[in-house]
Amino acid sequence: ARMAHSLNIPVLYYIAPQIWAWRESRVRFLKQYVDRVACIFPFEPAFFQRHGIKASFVGHPAMEAMDLDELEAVPRDNRQVAILPGSRKREISSLLPLFSSSARILHREYPDLMFNVVQAPGIKLDFLQRFCPSEPWIRFIPPEKRHQFMRKSRAAMAASGTVTLECAILEVPAVVAYRLSWLSYLAGRMLIRVKYISMPNLILGRKVFPELIQNRASVHNILSALRPWLDDPEQAAQTRISLKKIKTLLGSRSASGSCADLALELMKIRMI
Repeated sequence: ARMAHSLNIPVLYYIAPQIWAWRESRVRFLKQYVDRVACIFPFEPAFFQRHGIKASFVGHPAMEAMDLDELEAVPRDNRQVAILPGSRKREISSLLPLFSSSARILHREYPDLMFNVVQAPGIKLDFLQRFCPSEPWIRFIPPEKRHQFMRKSRAAMAASGTVTLECAILEVPAVVAYRLSWLSYLAGRMLIRVKYISMPNLILGRKVFPELIQNRASVHNILSALRPWLDDPEQAAQTRISLKKIKTLLGSRSASGSCADLALELMKIRMI
């Protein structure tokens, strides 16, 4: 960015850094070296504009990464619950034992339930199987089928991350869990400025997905958060109504196409 700026080449920053969450010191860098920021969340442009940085919301890439017309036609199956342990080995080793233990208890309470452990791209099946028992009511879903099985699900247990936004887009109520080393957690507590850790809650500005952080990520709390959606269809339906608002806020625009339009606009402005 510095080199492009020194050569009078326009700089477009696609996928804004989440300095609104903690590192506001980076605002100075963006203000000095970046001509326009392309944001993927609808609440971001207002933050950057308050700091004198030109920013535009272009849409979220997840909206174009999924075939929503096809996925929205997939029928809901109330017998299925998704387990989404994340895409990093450390979070999988920390959270999947909790999720599988929760599934074992839920299966005793709701014998018809089938639990689908979703394999993230880049994670090998045998690694997942280290932390999850082989049972007739547990199956492992390959990455290419993950969105279809998420869409089917009555509810989900999910690691914090992009997958929680995918759950929201697919209208799947999810309990979100997050664990760090205690040193990282304490450092984060001092630096992070946002109220929620999951993007659906941040977008809506309220807690739609229960968030279980650090020692609150326990089997007992996971079960307490999931059971209302399993026992009360009306509560699950209300959660899905809330999640529909996220798709409206993210819009139907192609993020890559909108970003390309911004790039062309910057080039034309600089050429004039």
